[in-house]
Amino acid sequence: MEKKIDEILEFIQERCLWQFHSREWDRKDNINGIFNVLTKVLNNEKVDLKDATLQEKCFYADGRILADQLLERFSFIKEMDGKEKSELLSGAKDKLVNIAITKCRNEELRVPFY
Repeated sequence: MEKKIDEILEFIQERCLWQFHSREWDRKDNINGIFNVLTKVLNNEKVDLKDATLQEKCFYADGRILADQLLERFSFIKEMDGKEKSELLSGAKDKLVNIAITKCRNEELRVPFY
């Protein structure tokens, strides 16, 4: 599973700009929002956008596109059950948060004046 998590993480790091917002809180919001949608989409769960905010709709769009790309690129995802997919995405999300937020050396990320 660890190798698969690393493959997904590498793909996201190479292609997704939403992980690079300029503030820590914004990165957290984006990562959490998109991974939440991504997990639902890959597990064929319904995503209700009826009363969604513009930000939630953006998360859905980014998550939907990423889900399609992951399914196209990584055939092993299609063979996983819901629990395995959730574990895969949780592992990739945790590593991404660690890299893009926790261990980030850009001190501007944490400036509270913005």
